[in-house]
Amino acid sequence: MITIEDNQLDTELQELYLISKHWISDLEFFTQDLNFFSRWYVKSLTEYENHKEYGNLTDAIQTISEIENHCLAIKTHVVAYLQRLEPLIIKTNQNYQLDLIETQAILESEMSILLQSFKSVKKTIFDIISKDHSTFLS
Repeated sequence: MITIEDNQLDTELQELYLISKHWISDLEFFTQDLNFFSRWYVKSLTEYENHKEYGNLTDAIQTISEIENHCLAIKTHVVAYLQRLEPLIIKTNQNYQLDLIETQAILESEMSILLQSFKSVKKTIFDIISKDHSTFLS
């Protein structure tokens, strides 16, 4: 088989690889933050038990659990994607599969959805905490 050198393609593959590696870092950050909120909730459970926002807080913690599961699923997919990209980057004469870009787009969409969910649940928790502290200070 004749291998054709394509610097543009090599650059694009490396870019896809770097983006995917960045996603792994993002997912690890999300997981750490979500674990922090879960631990905080367990410690604060009795404090907020009779609070009017308790239901919202419980819903937020349920959402955190769902986001954690989503993080794990996406991380598995990103790692598999990276494993597909690595041989292409190190030039082992692998055949390129056309679905690489489609997979990248799907993962990018999943990461965007995850980020929005993460921001939303953080905002909910911080809103509950700030309402509680403003009531306490009044």
